[in-house]
Amino acid sequence: MHLPARDGAAERALVLVSCDPGRKRWNTVIGPLADPHSAQGALWVVDALGGEGEVVHKVELEWAALERGEAQFHPLGLALAPRVDGGGDDDELRLFVVNHGAAQSTVEVFSLSPSPSPHRPRSHRATHLFTLSHPALSTAPNSIAPLSRTALFLSHDHRHSRRARSLVGRVANAVETLGALPYARVDYVAFDEPDDGGAQVTVRAKTVVEGVSFANGLALSPAQDTLVVASTSRRQLLFY
Repeated sequence: MHLPARDGAAERALVLVSCDPGRKRWNTVIGPLADPHSAQGALWVVDALGGEGEVVHKVELEWAALERGEAQFHPLGLALAPRVDGGGDDDELRLFVVNHGAAQSTVEVFSLSPSPSPHRPRSHRATHLFTLSHPALSTAPNSIAPLSRTALFLSHDHRHSRRARSLVGRVANAVETLGALPYARVDYVAFDEPDDGGAQVTVRAKTVVEGVSFANGLALSPAQDTLVVASTSRRQLLFY
């Protein structure tokens, strides 16, 4: 995902990526589900054009629950909400990140802003705002395509989660994966901003695309009138 450069260099190509070193011990898609606490993921800004100094910069996370060990961060898909003209601080961006936590998958909402240090123009800070939690979000989310600061499309690569506690559920997940069955979907998710900085968020979810085999990537056209869904198993791009 490209980030707008703030150092006046229009040619800068800053890319925001997620990385989870704990994925070899905690992988909700293909396994294993051994230990969600083995490592925490992180976000990084990559200067794709290189240049002087470091090319990769770790994003500073401000998340009290994570620092206290009360949350896990296993990031996968991430996306920036569209800018709102005249709304809020021009340097602050709303960032959505899929998080495959220990108990369930969620979407974490951050405020992303550049580092205040003039000596580190490519460094950024992500301040955790709140968590989007809903039964529909906990299945197998992976990719996000925001429509606004409070609405987004969310893809799920499976109908049957590898997290299923029953043997039947785990077998269904394996059959779906090996058979490339078209059980994946895309949901439209909207939520209300929490009042007075509270943590309680009302989330609404509705399935808008069904019958996809391993939905694993979303993109919106600039006019937001076309949604592209990547089907990994079938090696297809589906346009809606």
